Amino acid sequence: PYDIYATRFGYLSFAGSTMVGYGSNTYDIAMEPAPTGIVSGTVTEEGSGKPLTATIDIYRWDDMSFYSRASSDSLSGGTYETEPLPLFTYVFRVEAPHYITRTFNVTVDESLEVVDIELAPTEGNLLVIDDDTGDLLAGVKVGPKGRVVPAVAATAPDGTKSSATLIAKDLLTLGYDVTIETSASTDPATWKDYDLVIWSSGDDASPVSVSSYRSNLNSYVAAGGKLLIEGGEIGYDAASSPGYPNFADTTLHITQWQHDSSGNLTLAMPNHPITTSPNALPSTITMNYVSYADEDALTGDTQNQAIFEWSSYPGLAGVFAYDDNPDTASCQIVYFSFDYSSVADSTDRSNLLENVVFYLLTPESEPEGSIDGRVVLYGETNYEGVVVSMTPMGLSDTTDAAGNYSIPGLYDGSYKVTASKDGFADSSVTVEISGGSHLTDVNFTLYPVIEYMDSPEIAIPDNDPTGIRVYIDVDADAALATVDCYVNLSHTYIGDLVVELTSPQGTSVRLHNRTGGSGDDIVTWYDAETEPDGPGTMADFAGEIPQGQWELSISDQAGADIGTLHTWGLHLSFPSSTAEVSSGDVPRKTQLVSITPTPFASKTTFRFALASRQKVTLAVYNVGGQCVARVTSKTYDPGMHSIVWDLSRAARSTLSSGVYFVRFTAGNYSATRRIVIIH
Repeated sequence: PYDIYATRFGYLSFAGSTMVGYGSNTYDIAMEPAPTGIVSGTVTEEGSGKPLTATIDIYRWDDMSFYSRASSDSLSGGTYETEPLPLFTYVFRVEAPHYITRTFNVTVDESLEVVDIELAPTEGNLLVIDDDTGDLLAGVKVGPKGRVVPAVAATAPDGTKSSATLIAKDLLTLGYDVTIETSASTDPATWKDYDLVIWSSGDDASPVSVSSYRSNLNSYVAAGGKLLIEGGEIGYDAASSPGYPNFADTTLHITQWQHDSSGNLTLAMPNHPITTSPNALPSTITMNYVSYADEDALTGDTQNQAIFEWSSYPGLAGVFAYDDNPDTASCQIVYFSFDYSSVADSTDRSNLLENVVFYLLTPESEPEGSIDGRVVLYGETNYEGVVVSMTPMGLSDTTDAAGNYSIPGLYDGSYKVTASKDGFADSSVTVEISGGSHLTDVNFTLYPVIEYMDSPEIAIPDNDPTGIRVYIDVDADAALATVDCYVNLSHTYIGDLVVELTSPQGTSVRLHNRTGGSGDDIVTWYDAETEPDGPGTMADFAGEIPQGQWELSISDQAGADIGTLHTWGLHLSFPSSTAEVSSGDVPRKTQLVSITPTPFASKTTFRFALASRQKVTLAVYNVGGQCVARVTSKTYDPGMHSIVWDLSRAARSTLSSGVYFVRFTAGNYSATRRIVIIH
């Protein structure tokens, strides 16, 4: 006989015995569910009792495995209720935006448990990493054209400049929860536990100098982490040092360092959220230049917005905002190409920092949109290997043999979709994802780019109007967009030569018409940039079917000179490849898409998507939870909708400047967003 025991979490333990005989034995076990209890209560702000919208993640105490999730709603009194939980001890992790996360144990030993939760307010949980060793640069610094930048003092007037300490101090004053670590001691595995990582190098002459630092930052942002990175010398080293290019591309998103000692910061994007919310920043932020890294001017890549430029070098930026997706509610990386402590006015400095952190921490929508379609390769039967990519975000898929592709995980916004394959002309189309929509039949046709080359090595007879004729057979039967012709010949006096290209349909263009002299050969492509002598131009071939025999004729029209045709060729391109979008008008998901602008003084627009016909309620509440305006309450058809909220004079006199909350409800969907009114 054997004793048999069975355990499974959520069920009563089983114990039994059986006699095991020779061969296969079957023993069925029926396990009874364990007794359960429901935990309920409220989530409120510590001190004020204000109800909060929060997420309660529940983990088993013994192995910390995730078990369940509950949530509270501030507009429903902050109440929450869990699903039935087996009697046991659990770890509750409670999170709410702008409140300090709480983690604590809850033992469930009754059918009903009441656990009220209070959260202390904070603007976010931030990690400041101090990468400033105090090593100020006294040597030379070389500009992009090799010119030496004038040397500066080796030490600041006060002997030291700790930007990281100043950043942490300003953030604490602004109400954020701040942890400060050094670059040498920080553990990158913990970075994901913070809302935002701030890497501060200040005036350090060797910022992010350890390769593992750069690798860790690259990995952090590649995984979607939010980053504020500070220090002008970072950009100089990243753009100038051979070991830094990947860091310049992946984390900083800069292409070139340009100048030192660049003047004051001047506003380049006056309507960008970084410049308006929650503080209205001045058009000029005065800087104090003491040493290298205080005021560095750089060029960003195409997705890196220049929020502030430099007064001495307009067009070159000092505050960059890089977004890895088209959701404009926030961005992923902000780069200060200056020493934070060099901002002259402490209020300007703090307000800039507050706006940047507020923008980085603003929630974005979930990426639930997708596109799919088919790519056809003209003249082929197998359409495999076409790369279809999305800009921004960089998501891509490769077609199968039938030409099919699919790209999920797209945020709401505009995308450039590009299909490309070697040997074919690229094709692009712009699409709009809204309300998590699924766009189907985003289809492309790619046409080939064909090049023919021949090396006859044939002599050009002297003083012979008949000359030589060479041929290339072309089998493409699509209408031409352009033809480029390559000619490589040597001759003792090319002023004697006439060179003509003739298409299978009889169109002739005189490429060379007795120009040049004894010191020249003809080695060139005749194209849109190097036009033929004429008569005729390369554009004369556009629209023709190139199939058949192309002829190049070369004749020497005078005596006493000789030469050789070495190589000639054709480059054929066809009309721009085509693309189409044929469906996806109805959003797949109901969603409050955007509120723009905010802050605003008189008007803002609410944009929302409806997957079906639904009644929509949109109301505005003050920080005390009182409804101060009802924007709409009616039924809308499926699709995208926009409502402009125009504050009347009476409303403006009633609603003072400050923070308000918008509550959007449609069917079972609801969302709450923060807005700012300024007068």
